[in-house]
Amino acid sequence: MKVVILLTGTDPLEQEVLQLAPSNAQLSTLYGIPKSLLPVGGQPVLSWTWAHLRATGLDGSTAIVTDARNYKAVERWSLASGFSLDRVFNTGNIFEAQSRDFLSALDLLISLGIIDVSFPDCTTILSADLLFDYDDLYSAGFVDAMLGTSSSDQCAIVRTKGSPPSEGPVFVRVSASSIPLVEKFLTENDVAGAGVNSFVQWLSERTSLRELLISSEDTPIWKWLSRVSAQNYVDVWARKVPRMQQLGAPNEFARSVSPMPISSSPIVSRAHARIGLLGNPSDGFFGKTISVLISNYWAEATIIPNADPKDESIVLCPNPLCDPLAFPSISVATKVCSSDGYYGVSRLLLATMKIFDGYCRANGLRLRKQGFKLLWNTNIPRQVGLAGSSGIITAFLGGLIKHHDLDEPGLIPPYIRANLALSAEKDELGIAAGLQDRVIQAYGGMVFMDFNKEQMLTRGYGEYYHLDINQLPKGLWLAYVAQPSDSGTFHSNVRSRFNNGEQEVVDGMNFLASLAEEAKVALANRDEKRLAELMDMNLGGRRSLYGEKALGTANMVIVDIARRHGHAAKFSGSGGCVIGLWKGEPDDPLRESRTRQMVVELRKSGFVFQKIIPAPPLV
Repeated sequence: MKVVILLTGTDPLEQEVLQLAPSNAQLSTLYGIPKSLLPVGGQPVLSWTWAHLRATGLDGSTAIVTDARNYKAVERWSLASGFSLDRVFNTGNIFEAQSRDFLSALDLLISLGIIDVSFPDCTTILSADLLFDYDDLYSAGFVDAMLGTSSSDQCAIVRTKGSPPSEGPVFVRVSASSIPLVEKFLTENDVAGAGVNSFVQWLSERTSLRELLISSEDTPIWKWLSRVSAQNYVDVWARKVPRMQQLGAPNEFARSVSPMPISSSPIVSRAHARIGLLGNPSDGFFGKTISVLISNYWAEATIIPNADPKDESIVLCPNPLCDPLAFPSISVATKVCSSDGYYGVSRLLLATMKIFDGYCRANGLRLRKQGFKLLWNTNIPRQVGLAGSSGIITAFLGGLIKHHDLDEPGLIPPYIRANLALSAEKDELGIAAGLQDRVIQAYGGMVFMDFNKEQMLTRGYGEYYHLDINQLPKGLWLAYVAQPSDSGTFHSNVRSRFNNGEQEVVDGMNFLASLAEEAKVALANRDEKRLAELMDMNLGGRRSLYGEKALGTANMVIVDIARRHGHAAKFSGSGGCVIGLWKGEPDDPLRESRTRQMVVELRKSGFVFQKIIPAPPLV
């Protein structure tokens, strides 16, 4: 039997933690941690399930499916618990409701061959936030129904009584014989839009399906399955010790500190990821680009004003997942350094405050004396050219502007915000960067940017204006590598050649800029085929400038897969992420099947695939 643990979406408890974190310092240290990784009885909830699977010999056939929102948390847990990261798979989604990601997870598992007709036994999918006594479950017969120890050719689904539509199943057992039917449903329905109820009804009409409804009142399953309030978690569940504690795993997240009262409401500021549609990377070379803000991923800063308005102190709280300062062991710390490097987010936050304070003083903008506490989080995949670092800076900058009552139109206009965000990285920290990321995160929507040299040198910013976001093709997608490289040094060699006036580089950047102008026309004409051609030309121009080796082997694998299946492809930024679009006729009958084949090959090759969801203009 194969076991898949599903850890996706958010839970009402997580939302309550975010709301109550300002008034409870214990909860604030758990900011951003999924419910299934909150410590219970001295270790994360998921560790109890993992311990049981190890004890029963199922550890070698267990996988975890998570999403972009929770991937970093699962990665940290895996490093601490010894679970192989090769068995952690990312849907790339950012759905609030777990039920929406359940079908995406099924689709991903079948694409990767984790669920396969050639495997004679069933596959069981468990919700990651289960917490119960396995011995009682065995004696009650639930394991037989859920884990496939009886009638393994029968599908089964277990849900909690009265659960809302947003809540995913507790257990799902997929028999080998039912896999073709599951594939048929996923092919014929919108995976992101179809609900669990429609899937269950459809499957029950075509195969043997056993459905169980359970509750904490009539089964041995603990009340963790029911809604747990944040206060109830702190008072009871954080200290509850299950019978299996002798099989425990390291607890990376538990903290215990005193409550901290506040008198002001938190200020939440968010900055989304972006893609460079055409023209990039000429944004740093007096060129032209078209960039799009996307709703798929974002960074978020929460400023909690001090209770005493006269208290000027500032506390930048490290994110326990993205920027940890505490580790369960030296070996875990070493693994984190190997995967994330040594440059944490604190330097970005400090540089942002310094630049913001300097600009306000120089321009006579008065700042409030009242200090604050900062919580931050991000689900933007790191180091793949989706503007992750600038997203954190832009979100924090937006929070600072709101905190100091400077968000009145005209006080700090979007082009100034973009320049401040760039200055924090480029001037303060010496990070190679251009304006494109910061401009689109300040303006939102889809923006044409002209960084002509005269204006950039005389006034410090270019010409920026919105394009109609409705002109953007619906079929745009992105894919990114699992183990990206640091994007901060990508432009260094080409930039020096450009600054030295090397004609090949100057001409190459002018060519990339001209593609942005042509793309503007193609968008206005809704000419998807021409836009796809321009995307391929953009990558060709970039390749001639940087060379094949500099583009990265993994990145080019995505491009090659896309082109084999009839799609244009180019880098979305400085590398690690590729965007693509069907380059045949929009109504080609083969478009859907070839796109599906591409998605399957991308996933099997270790890449995360997502349809692009544009974000609306901000100004």
